[in-house]
Amino acid sequence: MFHLTIVTPEETTYDAEVKMLIIPEITGEMGILKNHRPVIAKLSIGRLRIIRENDTEQELFISGGYFEFNNNTATILANTAENIEEIAAEEARAARQRAEEFLSHADDDLLKEKLENEIKMHLMREKLAQIRESRK
Repeated sequence: MFHLTIVTPEETTYDAEVKMLIIPEITGEMGILKNHRPVIAKLSIGRLRIIRENDTEQELFISGGYFEFNNNTATILANTAENIEEIAAEEARAARQRAEEFLSHADDDLLKEKLENEIKMHLMREKLAQIRESRK
């Protein structure tokens, strides 16, 4: 077991002991167990899997950020962290479609980049919600 803390700009969303963590690192998924070597990683948009001591699993959507593991303490500084069970596929789809519509009319490069990232984020939320719904 090791300690995991997940912090977003708004709040600490998770603070507990965990058995294993699977993070969406920018080069792929990375698994973390007790006594893992120290690591700092940039996180991508994706699914964060938390395995608790009793082998139950919690999945969170994160939209990027940073991860640090040292001395059996894991810290995630995330832009957002959202329980996948609370994501509605239809809402994510509608948000993605709104961003796509705004992108089609954008003429500023900085705004286009922001909207493209927003589309990626909502597309991942939509996919994760669909996966969750297909498991039921």
